[in-house]
Amino acid sequence: MALDFYHLDPDAVMKATERAGFQPTGEFLQLNSYENRVFRIKLEDRSTVVAKFYRPGRWSREQILEEHSFLKELNEEDVSVNLPLELNIQLPQNQLPTKSQPQSSLMDFENIFVAYFPLFQGRQVTELLDPDWTRVGRLMAQVHNIGERKESKYRLSFDVNHPNGWPALDELSKWIDPTV
Repeated sequence: MALDFYHLDPDAVMKATERAGFQPTGEFLQLNSYENRVFRIKLEDRSTVVAKFYRPGRWSREQILEEHSFLKELNEEDVSVNLPLELNIQLPQNQLPTKSQPQSSLMDFENIFVAYFPLFQGRQVTELLDPDWTRVGRLMAQVHNIGERKESKYRLSFDVNHPNGWPALDELSKWIDPTV
């Protein structure tokens, strides 16, 4: 029976974490996520990781790995991002290793892709002031400039030809003046 993404239970989360090469204590907390299932997991060495179980059918392996690669590029350009951890995947007892079992930041656990990240404590800004908006704008421009350096082979594009393209632009134009 396939693992049910919509009802991930503690046992499945712990098994996936062990297979990824970690030693969980069994203590975990489900975090808010609109699209995926995300868990904060305490490890035996007293560290904490965050497991991201990707919604099946939403992203391909190639798309996720391309995004992980982009995060690495951002980090190399001094854009501070939380990088996925390279996993030391433990194969099930009945599965033989292939000739080259490359380390990866992504694991397939019972047909659900999973990535692990170090715990990163952020903070929610209560209000953005004018200098903050300038900083955010510069950061977004830097991210876009880095992303534009090479073509993404697997990223989905969203433009006016997309079924939601014009409606999204119409909605944005209510908030952002396109002539400025």
